[in-house]
Amino acid sequence: MVSSPFSRATMEDIRREFGPEPEPILQRHNVMPPKRPAKVPIEGNQGTVPPEKTRKQYDDGFSGSSERKVSLPSHDAADAAIAGSDRFEKVQQEMAANYWTSLPKRPQVLPTSHKPNNPSSTSPNLQCRYQDLPPPRPAQSQDDIDVARRPSRWNTDEGEDFRLQMETLRRELREANGRAAQAERVVEQLQRQARINDAVRGNENSASTVEALAAQIKSLKSELDDAHSHIFSLQPFRKDFTPKEIGQDYDDLVYGVAEWVGKLAEPIVDDPEKVNAVLALAKKRPTDIAKLRRYMDHHVELINGCMFPETDIDILIAIVMRFLQDNVFQSSLFGCLSTAVGTLDFVEQSMQKNVEPKRDTYALRTWRAEAMNAVICSPEYMEVRRVRIHDMTEELASVFKVLCKERDWNKICKSCVALIVKPAVELHEKFLISTHHYYLELEPMMGANSRHELAPTPEFYTSLPQVKCENILQNRKPFDLAKIEPKPTKEQLYKNLTNVTTIVPGLSLRMIGKGDALLEPKQVRMQQMLVAWGNQEKRDRFTANTERTLMNRLYYLSRDKPDRVSEGIWSQFRHLQWG
Repeated sequence: MVSSPFSRATMEDIRREFGPEPEPILQRHNVMPPKRPAKVPIEGNQGTVPPEKTRKQYDDGFSGSSERKVSLPSHDAADAAIAGSDRFEKVQQEMAANYWTSLPKRPQVLPTSHKPNNPSSTSPNLQCRYQDLPPPRPAQSQDDIDVARRPSRWNTDEGEDFRLQMETLRRELREANGRAAQAERVVEQLQRQARINDAVRGNENSASTVEALAAQIKSLKSELDDAHSHIFSLQPFRKDFTPKEIGQDYDDLVYGVAEWVGKLAEPIVDDPEKVNAVLALAKKRPTDIAKLRRYMDHHVELINGCMFPETDIDILIAIVMRFLQDNVFQSSLFGCLSTAVGTLDFVEQSMQKNVEPKRDTYALRTWRAEAMNAVICSPEYMEVRRVRIHDMTEELASVFKVLCKERDWNKICKSCVALIVKPAVELHEKFLISTHHYYLELEPMMGANSRHELAPTPEFYTSLPQVKCENILQNRKPFDLAKIEPKPTKEQLYKNLTNVTTIVPGLSLRMIGKGDALLEPKQVRMQQMLVAWGNQEKRDRFTANTERTLMNRLYYLSRDKPDRVSEGIWSQFRHLQWG
């Protein structure tokens, strides 16, 4: 059988054109499928249609697409074509119909510039060529992409199996972890139970063990008490007082004295009728006036203070503070149990001089403070203390008896005990049981000059920075030499500054250091004084049209003579020195 050139060319064209798996078709605007090649007579000398042209036309639409399987013509169709019968044409038509129906539809694809093709253009890449751009890449249709991405049935089933297997493994892993955690908890619980069982088995006789432990605790407590006693014997324990605490107690004492004096004397000083009544009563009771005058004679700066107006309350406060200074703070235990105090002094001196090794000052002060604390806590001292407080109250109140009526005497004594005497005694006891040395310091800074007249001492001017002064010429304004501008000279101070009187003693502290170290004295509270700072004009204005003070009239009551009274109100100030 002779093969027909037409049939061979046609089969080769089909294979060359489509191949076993054609590539996916790209979309193009206004691109129609190529026309079927015209039938040509099967002659040996005539060439077949060039497959390159047909492939070029199809490459524009199929390049870059996925391959597709196309049914090839059967052997019967090839034999029919060789025979040249009519059956060949029918088979060829069926093949073409099957081919065109199997091809996907070609959606229109816009060019890269998104502009419709120019009909006049002969090449689809002409515009890109003019713009020096690379030719547009053929695009795939969505159907081709879906087909390319769609897994096969076998792949889908295998992936589903893998997913189910992974889920099963994860579930089994979670269950295994849960069982492991539960097993760990069970093991821990069993271990705790085992420890408890071991403890119970090891302490079967628990009652005897508890008794043994109780006996051991009792023995340890006894040893601890013995150790405490030994420590206290080496270094006696007591509560020491800080300067802040002592200073606060001293302020409370001064405030109590001022309150008591104010309630007693202010109603009298502010009322001239009551002043006259007190003077009339004083003439009838010369014994009471004698006590007051004798006490003022003992402190001559009080006499100087009563020469200035508006100083009655200050003079009375100064009298109380000097009484406490003389009767309470200047003696150990204010005269009580003198034998016990003498014994303590003897032992302290012997420890300081005769005992080997030598005791330092701190050890001596510590021992004396503890010994004094033991004396103060003794019942014998408490009884003597009560009697002594009663006697001092009567003695102090009798100085002011001229200012009160007989029916108010008990009331005055009770308030004096509560506000003055008892707080002073308690403060003095704190001084005695303290390791450090607290003491009151009172410097009158007033004495007689060469003409036997009262005048400030030289120490008064040098001690001004350590003294709290109030200027009576400026309504008790604080006087601070460091704040005066310009700073006065010594001549100006001697001329314009006068010491009136000292009201409240100062509180000082001498701290005891370790060993034999004695620190410098420290002021806890300053000494309070009244001064007169001003020129002669200010003094004249201050003393103009003022009457004599009550304390001045009481002091000079029995000494006033008619001729002296007729000299004028300020005749008693003729010997007063201002500078």
